Amino acid sequence: MPYKKFFAAKTTTGAGTAYQWLGGMGTVTANGFGSSGAVTLQMSPASSTGPFVTSSTDAILNAASTAQAFNFQMNPGIWIRPIVTVASTTGINYWLHLRRKR
Repeated sequence: MPYKKFFAAKTTTGAGTAYQWLGGMGTVTANGFGSSGAVTLQMSPASSTGPFVTSSTDAILNAASTAQAFNFQMNPGIWIRPIVTVASTTGINYWLHLRRKR
């Protein structure tokens, strides 16, 4: 799976579309926080409508730097979605990438 862009210049809070994870390791990348802004990855084993929980405190990206990324690993069938928890004046960009073993 190539990088999937969930948000492009998002300036408001709120969740992105839920995606059923195929399993394995993934990478999340985000930038555009400006002087504020925070985004995280949420997960739900139940369904695309939740309930969702934040996957980890390590999965919170914020205005501490101009671009950030983290890796994660989840079992197949888990529903994941990005959520902007603090709005950004410049607009947050958010990508997800599945890293497959070769």
